[in-house]
Amino acid sequence: MSDPAIFTIGSLAQRFGVPPWKIRRLFERGLLPPAARVGAYRVIHSLDLPKVEDALIAAGYLPEKEVTSCR
Repeated sequence: MSDPAIFTIGSLAQRFGVPPWKIRRLFERGLLPPAARVGAYRVIHSLDLPKVEDALIAAGYLPEKEVTSCR
């Protein structure tokens, strides 16, 4: 099954394995720009997933990615 085009706070939390409050906190702390809204829900486009992951790492909510060199 392919990824949906948009994610809610809850679906992002599930995808990254963190509680929803950590995703909300990224917006509150200014680590991510304000999200679009559909009614009461914040929605994030799938193209922004790398930005969300980088913000989670910057906030200390996810471990940094391991960098492997190709020799």
